[in-house]
Amino acid sequence: MSPKLKPRQRPVRRIAPEILDLVELLNCLDNFIGIGSVEILMARRAAPGMEAPDGWLWLETPDIKYPNGTIEFYLHELCDHHVLRCTYKMITGNSARVRIYLLPEDVGRGLVSRVNINIRRHTRKLMEIIDTSRAHWEGTKTVKVSRKPLFELDQERSSLFYLFNTMESPKPDPDSHWIKEENVKDLLRTVLNSDIVGIRTTLYEYQKRSAAMMLQRELSPIRTIDSRLRSIFAPSGEVYYIDMESMEIYQEPCYFDDVRGGILAEEMGTGKTLICLAVILSTKNQYAHVPEEYCLITPSRAEVPSLMDSCVSIIWRNSIPWRNYDDVLSENCLRALRQNHGYYEIPPIVRTRSNRYFASQAKERIFLGSGTIIVCPPNLVDQWRSEILKHVQQDCLKFIILAQSNSKMPSVTELLQYDLVVFSRTRFDLEEREGKDLAGRKEAGGRPLKCQCSYIGSSRIPDCHCFRQEAVYKSPLMSIRWKRLIVDEGHSMGSSGGKSHGISVAARLPVECRWIVSGTPSSGLLGVTAGMTAVEGESEEDIDQRKKKLLNDRKEFQLRETDDINRLGRIVRDFLQLRPWAPSNERGEQASWSAYVTKGFSERRMSSTTCIQNILSSLMIRHTQEDITKSITLPPLYHKLVYLEPHYFEKLSMNLFLGVLAVNAVTSERQDQDYMFHPKSRSSLRLLVNNLLKESGFFWTGFSRFDVENAVKNARDHLHNNYTNEDIHLLHKSISTGNQALESKEWNYFAQYHDMGAVHNDIFISFFVSKLPSACTKSWSLLEPSGGLTMLGATQILEMQKYVASHAYEPNVSLGLAKAGNQALLSYKKSILQQNSKPSRKRGKNIEETDKRGVPGSSMTTRNVKLSSSISISPSPKASKTILDEKIPKTTSSKEEATPRVKRLKSAMKRDAVATVQLPDSEDPVMGAKILGTTSTKLSYLISSILKHVKSEKTLIFYESEQVAWYIAQALEVIGIEYLAFQKNLSGQKKAQYIVAFHELPKFRVLLMDLTQAAHGLNVCSASRVYFVNAVWTPSIEAQALKRAHRIGQVRPVYVETLVMKGTLEEEMIKRRDVMSDSELKETHNSIVNDSKMRDIIANLNFWNIDPEDNQVAKLENEQNLFGVEKMGGINHNNSAVLDLFKPSDNHSVNTDFEESSRRHPTMNIGEGQPLGPRPKRKIGFTDAGIPTPKKKVVKLD
Repeated sequence: MSPKLKPRQRPVRRIAPEILDLVELLNCLDNFIGIGSVEILMARRAAPGMEAPDGWLWLETPDIKYPNGTIEFYLHELCDHHVLRCTYKMITGNSARVRIYLLPEDVGRGLVSRVNINIRRHTRKLMEIIDTSRAHWEGTKTVKVSRKPLFELDQERSSLFYLFNTMESPKPDPDSHWIKEENVKDLLRTVLNSDIVGIRTTLYEYQKRSAAMMLQRELSPIRTIDSRLRSIFAPSGEVYYIDMESMEIYQEPCYFDDVRGGILAEEMGTGKTLICLAVILSTKNQYAHVPEEYCLITPSRAEVPSLMDSCVSIIWRNSIPWRNYDDVLSENCLRALRQNHGYYEIPPIVRTRSNRYFASQAKERIFLGSGTIIVCPPNLVDQWRSEILKHVQQDCLKFIILAQSNSKMPSVTELLQYDLVVFSRTRFDLEEREGKDLAGRKEAGGRPLKCQCSYIGSSRIPDCHCFRQEAVYKSPLMSIRWKRLIVDEGHSMGSSGGKSHGISVAARLPVECRWIVSGTPSSGLLGVTAGMTAVEGESEEDIDQRKKKLLNDRKEFQLRETDDINRLGRIVRDFLQLRPWAPSNERGEQASWSAYVTKGFSERRMSSTTCIQNILSSLMIRHTQEDITKSITLPPLYHKLVYLEPHYFEKLSMNLFLGVLAVNAVTSERQDQDYMFHPKSRSSLRLLVNNLLKESGFFWTGFSRFDVENAVKNARDHLHNNYTNEDIHLLHKSISTGNQALESKEWNYFAQYHDMGAVHNDIFISFFVSKLPSACTKSWSLLEPSGGLTMLGATQILEMQKYVASHAYEPNVSLGLAKAGNQALLSYKKSILQQNSKPSRKRGKNIEETDKRGVPGSSMTTRNVKLSSSISISPSPKASKTILDEKIPKTTSSKEEATPRVKRLKSAMKRDAVATVQLPDSEDPVMGAKILGTTSTKLSYLISSILKHVKSEKTLIFYESEQVAWYIAQALEVIGIEYLAFQKNLSGQKKAQYIVAFHELPKFRVLLMDLTQAAHGLNVCSASRVYFVNAVWTPSIEAQALKRAHRIGQVRPVYVETLVMKGTLEEEMIKRRDVMSDSELKETHNSIVNDSKMRDIIANLNFWNIDPEDNQVAKLENEQNLFGVEKMGGINHNNSAVLDLFKPSDNHSVNTDFEESSRRHPTMNIGEGQPLGPRPKRKIGFTDAGIPTPKKKVVKLD
């Protein structure tokens, strides 16, 4: 019997576990997020489908090709990629409501691939058309509800300026739930409620809160949600998070550790330096922690370590502040802690193609430090030093200052001993050469090539210039893990144009906490008060109302604020290194600030305002003005506009400028590029208006006689053209003005001879002197006396004063002074004749070249006349060097105290007091000479005002023109008032020394300051009288300048005066500025010629009616003696007074500090301190239309 055959069995096909997991994932709607619904046309189906978990029916899209751009197309494509599920419910006979469920990025990452670029594209399109309303999600038929889009424009979008000024004041809370360590809580409570050990000065309440908030962010940073994500409530009620740029959604947000640091953005003049010092002293014994990605190196031991060794290891591993217990620890314990200083090691960089490189076994060793690095502008180095000595108790802070480029960097061992290292920005930037040799080359890696350098001469010795590892510079700064880095005036860290050296050094520096200190983190991020001009007699209520109005006026976002947002982004990315904007250590991934923040804010994307608010609040520490006022009330600030009536010479000077503009407008027929107001001539107009606005008020001749003659001829030649009556009238007025100048003997005197001792075609301020002996008048004055008054230049007066001071012992000083004047005048005239007799190649060329209208192309180009020999009177006292021209010692004390310094100051002042000056006999005729006034109304008013308060108050004068500053300085010398000149071309170190000298030394009564230098953190609170020589067009610049004096530390009321010439362009400018909104002022870019209404005003200015009999003297309020004790023909006192400020005490250690090198101008010594040098040259040419073309100033100042 044959055996039975078994039935053939089919093989069992097993489903892959991945597929089962995917099916389970797709069928569970709990894994998805219901983002909204759409309504589509769909006929009723015979087989409606299976029921979904939400009670509706699964929507299975048929496998057909839908038209691109339709809802069905997007649904089909996304469902095919398994990132979308849909359920539906019929709401009418041919339409259905479809619920859309999207798979989050943090779900099913191993099962669903999301690499296809079309997924993001189709998701974005679908999100733009879905409806998120709750009623439609429920599928209600009877309720008529409008569609609610997912992406709504940000209705609350405000400007960055508004958000910055409405930030909440910091509220540090020691009891915050994320602060786990009790010692951190105790430290915060100590800072908030007690005095900080080591600080002399009692902090105000808002300063304590700021310091505590800085410590809280350093020691217990909070974890924050990724700022790229926006939280959204789904129509089903759940919350999810969406990345608006990549269109990724998440069930749970991603968290990042907040930055340990930020931006201290307190208002200008509120004591940010003191706040930083309080933070430094609070944690000076706390060492930086080892980064999480590294581990502390414990020395390997062959035997079981001792208990002391184990304790030392644990102390360093946890960065326990053992220095707080110096007084209780034994000497053996302290020695063990110091000898086994904690460090960690960084492994060498792993190359991508490691077989091409030698594997270096050397690891970089980084020591844990407790010190703070401060980087500040060079002109603030001395101010930091002064603030440390002022606010910190003796022996409480060990610091070192490295200010000069050649300052030697201490070793790693030495740097670890300092609590504070202060760098100038220029010295800090030099550490960028880390890892480079002297030629700036870095190690390229790979196997070293055979040397192919040429031989030396005919020898076989190679002249090798190959890269050598031993020649690479290793910065000691990079071998220490610093506690914190503070960059004062750190808004420069956000500058565009690529990474600067400073940013590169800061990015590579091993540091735990990073801070930027700046009241203006970006040019547009200013306090609301910085854009306000002070108004005389304004009450506090009026000021508050103006603040609110200004804030509301700038509430709307302006497109120009994108630059401020980008600058803030560079600070966040490159300096603060905040995730996710900075690359991570693991994969180098980083988010695009411009794509997420800048673009989102400018396009009013949903929640973009909230995003900016969160970033600002997480980075910046800033109090509102109201909270600051609760803690401290500054002395009152009184600001008024002083309108002055112009005198004869100022009217004549301004008329000459107006005549030039009038001739240009008529002859160019107000069209084409020849016209001064043509857009392409804007730069020339800007320079001309600056001359008219800022310098003609001091009576600037501007033009030589040759220039004016040609201008008059040019106007006369065009009188016969077919112009309107108004234009003919303008030509006649221009001719009349030119003739009036040519007929004035005083104007010709200024234009031809100018100032004695330095001849340039520039403004010329003269002094009117009375009761000068007739013999002296004839020998020193180039003009005949008129009405008993003698007109003398400042240089003439200074030379006369020098002679009288050095010949006081002679019986008849008047006679000797007259003889000296005859010699000087003869020498001067002779040199003028010699110069004028020489052929001028430039002048001849100008005469030959004529334009199409018959006017010389450069008919008004001034001739640069140089003296072959200057006036010299012998014998005369040898001019001593200025007090800051000698080299400053390279070392200074890190533990200096106030007491020895005060003693040195007193001794210096005593030396000055005992110096006596012998004067001629009071009966000598020359001693009765008086100075009655000047040719400048502003200068006379300024000098009179200074003299009123010179003994009791110090004065700060802001100027915008070197010309004006030069003549103010000369006038101060003539009167005998000591001053310092803070110019923009001074070295940073000299600027810093001048601020300290002006603050500390009573002898200096006046500080001249360039307005462009007034917004860089300077503290000039020792001055309580402030003068603006010219009206300032931009209110924020004016407000920042005022903050130099009206700030914490000021104990007197501050009186501010802005000098305005009545009836001139200055007055019109003030009127126009006061009615302009902040946005209109911003659009002018700090220049009045960029405002169309101001251009119209300039083009229609009226000529002054000048009577030849008008008073030419701008009188001083009180006449001054021409000769006296303080009138030495220049300020020459003991040089040691300021040098003593920077010498270390004998009983203190020294460190590397300042080194000074400077040179003196050979012929001009103006003031004690920094001479203003020769009077700045000004060259003005004329274009083909007969208009002035001001060229760049050639200013050479010390």
